[in-house]
Amino acid sequence: MPKAATLADIKNELKSIIRSNSDRGFLPYGGYNNVCHAMLRMLDDSKASEDRNEAFNIRLYLLIEMVKLFSHADASSGLHSQVIDDCLGGIDEFCKAVSAEESKKALQSILKAAKNKAFGEWEEYGYRLLRSTVHLVQDSKQAEAVYELFRILGPMYGGKEYPDRYLITQGIIERLEGAAAAEKYRMEHLHVPEIRKLVVEEAIEAGQYELAEKLSREALAQVIRHWEPSAWAYDLERIYALTGEKDKQIEIVQLILTKGDRSYYSKLKALFQAEGTWEQQREPILQKLSEAYMSHSFAALLSEENETGRLLNVVEKSPILIEHYGMQLAREYPAETYRIFEAYILNEAAEATDRRKYKGVCKLIRAYDQAGAKAEARGMIQRLIEKYPRRVAMVDELQTLDKKLMRQLPVSD
Repeated sequence: MPKAATLADIKNELKSIIRSNSDRGFLPYGGYNNVCHAMLRMLDDSKASEDRNEAFNIRLYLLIEMVKLFSHADASSGLHSQVIDDCLGGIDEFCKAVSAEESKKALQSILKAAKNKAFGEWEEYGYRLLRSTVHLVQDSKQAEAVYELFRILGPMYGGKEYPDRYLITQGIIERLEGAAAAEKYRMEHLHVPEIRKLVVEEAIEAGQYELAEKLSREALAQVIRHWEPSAWAYDLERIYALTGEKDKQIEIVQLILTKGDRSYYSKLKALFQAEGTWEQQREPILQKLSEAYMSHSFAALLSEENETGRLLNVVEKSPILIEHYGMQLAREYPAETYRIFEAYILNEAAEATDRRKYKGVCKLIRAYDQAGAKAEARGMIQRLIEKYPRRVAMVDELQTLDKKLMRQLPVSD
């Protein structure tokens, strides 16, 4: 079995990888991904190390190096999130299991790391790192050392405090002063959504549904985002499901559904079916959703529910959707579906100006063919070739498609 790499080995290897993937000090998209993949491999390898302290230090080192890279790299792939999550997850697991003798050293290592200037522009990762100190703090002096880091890392842009500051504080209070003191702190800081969420979860677990409902309702009333369901709405739905308050559950499920969570349509249907009122409710609900949803979202819901009549109406108004739903619609409404296909293909062909768009037209014709209009699709190809003979690239794409469709035709005896 090969010997696990040490922290010194990792440092040397990472420096070499960064250097070989950099272009004048900057990591381009591909180079940055290469570095991230190398870091993920190092993290995987460190998991096999028998020296848990060494693996802990490797994670601290790689976390800092990952954050350092943000300022001179194209990080648009988002791979850094995997690296950071792996680092922080491993650090937290170590801190949960560390012995009392080792906890002081681990705490000092985290505090030192959090002071690194790399977190100066990325404070949120510094706070996420400090979450693990909750498992390590043993006295008020150590607690103050953690709180001092809050002042160093500072608030978010605009002066608002990071929620982790409150979560860490209440965790340390519970560790040092007990559950009652932590509960008192949480109730004094309900204005912090993340703290309120903890209280709601605890109330639900304890069966204190009135308190959980009150806190969730208050928070929901303050939500100013109107384009997606609030997390508080989901909490309320869970509460009403547990308490059996069907009217309230139906109300909140409708809210979640109207705000865009299509998965709640089936839940709403089941609630009304249990009451025997679904057939009366179905039409007004679909009408309301047709006004609340964008056409592509409403079409997706109708497709999932096999509401093909309504789906046809939506696609007629938004023919761009025909490529996606043509096959489904053609099974019940072939004539209407083919009419939409034909008009849309002709319109797209008229506006096509380069080979990429010509390929798009051919893709539409292929969908037309797959919807059952095989003769019509080949007829459309010939019609476009005759209509646009001077668009050589378009003719080339259409002829290539025609040959492919010909090969797919069944061989007659």
